[in-house]
Amino acid sequence: THSMGALIGFYFLQWADYHHGADWIEHNVDSISFIAGPLLGVPKAVSAVLSGEMKDTAEFGRFSREMVGALFGRRGEVARFMRSLGSLPSMFVSGSDRLWNAFVANPPLKLLDFTDAFATRPTGDEEKSPADPGVGEPSSAQGDSEQGMDPVLNEPILSQPEMHELLENKWFTPETYVSVLERIAPRYFKLVREHYSMGLPAPDSRSWTDVLLSPLPRAKSLKVYCMYGLLNGSSTEYGYRYLHDGDPAVDTAAVYFINTTEQDDAGNIRNGVQLGPGDGTVPLPSMAYPCWLWQQ
Repeated sequence: THSMGALIGFYFLQWADYHHGADWIEHNVDSISFIAGPLLGVPKAVSAVLSGEMKDTAEFGRFSREMVGALFGRRGEVARFMRSLGSLPSMFVSGSDRLWNAFVANPPLKLLDFTDAFATRPTGDEEKSPADPGVGEPSSAQGDSEQGMDPVLNEPILSQPEMHELLENKWFTPETYVSVLERIAPRYFKLVREHYSMGLPAPDSRSWTDVLLSPLPRAKSLKVYCMYGLLNGSSTEYGYRYLHDGDPAVDTAAVYFINTTEQDDAGNIRNGVQLGPGDGTVPLPSMAYPCWLWQQ
């Protein structure tokens, strides 16, 4: 199994153990290989559902947003698409802050960093926010919406005081980022919790993709192989520096975007994305830690 297929393979082991027992696995499954498996998730899954962005888009800065605006028109459409992918939450980040902090420069890891989110927006040719012309029109430009609801994302629009209280001068870690998604996208996250345990013990299949909650089946002869590559230096996304749109007249819930102007070599932050060790897509702890844990 490769990449997300590793989570499907792990789910299969849990399903087989639940429905047929460890003896069935013992006699029918010789081994399973996880190749670059995101066993503890990938940060880009979180940024994708929050703002429809990730390192791949942040690297192109303003150009990327202009392309998105030309293709999708309304703000929030990319995030809406990402939230429509029912399997994506299986790759939400899991694991302790202590574990993830061990792999980044200048810990703690700020998975979602809104510390400077309400600072003055970049101006001129350096950057545009998604609200600027040619980068995606506010949803209110598309017609009347239900009072207080974003017509694209179908989520409540937080007031300026609510957004400041929730995010101003704050950052969120692998252990705390869920609280942001629950507040910003409560309808979406209610659906997520119906199908995924999100780190909480669940007596059913919702935890079958969570390698920290669901142990391997007690099949004595089952062999598990973990294979992954590691690029030199810091190549893989771990966290994101966000800005807030800042326009009180914008009638949309899509008001957060990666600050692609932020650069910090000492902290391995490039184009607003904090980088660390991995294969360019999956962080090292996600590929390696569960395998090390199973060996113990």
